Amino acid sequence: MESTAHPYSTDYRFYQQMGYALQRTQSYKEALEAYHRSDILQADNNWTLRHSAQCLRILGQPKQALDMLLLAEKMSADNLSLQIQIGDCLVDLKRYDEALTRFFKVDYLKPDYPKAWRAIAWCAFLAGRTDKSIEYYDKLLKGKPTANDCLNAGHAYFVDGNIQRSVSLYRQSRSMMGPDEFEAEFNKDRPILASKGIAEQDFPLLWDLIE
Repeated sequence: MESTAHPYSTDYRFYQQMGYALQRTQSYKEALEAYHRSDILQADNNWTLRHSAQCLRILGQPKQALDMLLLAEKMSADNLSLQIQIGDCLVDLKRYDEALTRFFKVDYLKPDYPKAWRAIAWCAFLAGRTDKSIEYYDKLLKGKPTANDCLNAGHAYFVDGNIQRSVSLYRQSRSMMGPDEFEAEFNKDRPILASKGIAEQDFPLLWDLIE
């Protein structure tokens, strides 16, 4: 019956394409269902595994996503983008040392790769290695930093105690994002900053300086 409704439904690529279209519209659960159908027709396809993992991670299931990516790695161990993807899942699971191992491997194999620098900088910050985080954010800042690069670098300098530098970076991020988006993004990270020792009374003082 299904085969009649969809002439190409016996081809795993039909469900890959369906899943990708659903993923692009942020219909992640439905995309996963399509990817599952694709996997039934061709098991352990690298592309299907990686896109399924993307959906699972967005849906807050990093452990399941990691399992799929580790399976994909068996078939594509040298894929640097896959190493970043695995590292991102490890960060979600707060397995920071393992994540850094993945990211540093990519940085070693592909120097001058901002995507690896960005991953290392944020993971090192979460891991409490603020000096390493600043080292890699400084590399990004010398190139073409994004608004989020400036925001996150500001966090690293703020935690490190360099208020002047952090305020400068926050202002740069704010000018790139716009005030409303900057405030929303900053507030998302307040619990992380608090966990790094920033006192609640420091936030209004910082905000006055940014303004």
